[in-house]
Amino acid sequence: MSLVPYIDLKRQHEELKVEILAAVESVVSRGAFILGEEVLELEQWFANFSDCQFGIGVSSGTAALSLSLQEAGVAEDDEVITVPNTFVATVSAIEACRARAILVDVLNDHTMDPQALELAITPETKAVIPVHLYGKACHMREISEICIKNNLAIIEDAAQAVGAKFDDKPVGSFGIGCFSLHPIKTLGACGDGGIIVTNSEKSSEKLKLARNLGLKDRDTCLRFSENNRLDNLQAAIVLVKVKHLSNWILKRREIAKTYNHALEGVVNIPVVHSDDYHTYSTYVITCRDEERDKLMEFLRERHVETKVHYPIPVHLQPAASHLGYQKGDFPVTEWFTESMLSLPSFPQLTKDEQQTVIDTILEFYGVS
Repeated sequence: MSLVPYIDLKRQHEELKVEILAAVESVVSRGAFILGEEVLELEQWFANFSDCQFGIGVSSGTAALSLSLQEAGVAEDDEVITVPNTFVATVSAIEACRARAILVDVLNDHTMDPQALELAITPETKAVIPVHLYGKACHMREISEICIKNNLAIIEDAAQAVGAKFDDKPVGSFGIGCFSLHPIKTLGACGDGGIIVTNSEKSSEKLKLARNLGLKDRDTCLRFSENNRLDNLQAAIVLVKVKHLSNWILKRREIAKTYNHALEGVVNIPVVHSDDYHTYSTYVITCRDEERDKLMEFLRERHVETKVHYPIPVHLQPAASHLGYQKGDFPVTEWFTESMLSLPSFPQLTKDEQQTVIDTILEFYGVS
């Protein structure tokens, strides 16, 4: 039996190989490697796609978060509220600002609990990072109302949610939006990269300085900062892929629909609400009766690759010990770490492979 891979980037790039090589050749032949026209074009595309006015290309999704926090005025000893059910980069960006991460639990759809957010706000709270996880938007109506009432900056971690919407409004447009272009993302580069989107011209100009050593031009430095530029080669590659993004998202949604139809009632399928447009960057089930590890092994033995996102929540990571959290502090997040399983779900996954995943799960549960 051949392997059903969790993800296969080779398939995606084989489809686009001619276009990508042509884009790379164009950049190389012009010697345009730093902040070239492709970066400018991608920035504008992302802004338009996110219903924002300005886009800023940066070196990674993590850089997008840390630079956006700095732009929001987050500094040492300020508090930033986010969730433990996320990749460690979310909290790493807070730590980079020497601020303190305050964590709140999530709902049964893996996203920030607005009620828990409101209870966590203190006079030291400066910003909130809602994490749009697995292609699912947070409950941004409630979160936005809370942040406006308390004068808090919203920094959206949309690293996994390009194309997702809440109330027909794209993620990234509720505050300062931060996207990752990591290769495994729905829209990925062939290396690392990130994008920030905003509706503030002032913020856009400050962020462009902050990502580029504070340089106004080659010879004039207005402020000292780090180098977090997006490579022009990566921008050129992503511009090839943006033409396929809508179709890729539709295919992800079709795969999710297939899984949902076959697996509902057998496992817990993703929770989606009427105001969501879910892009399924990851298709995550949760298993009943703490059977996740057994199911994962059963699938592995039958050559179906799966993943766990994430087996150790942020608050229980060794690096987070100084935050003072303990096991049991976030019961919903901790239940997810023990019960969730990410299934193969990428646009090039064949129907036969999808059926193999479904049949194997049904076999495990004795469903015919």
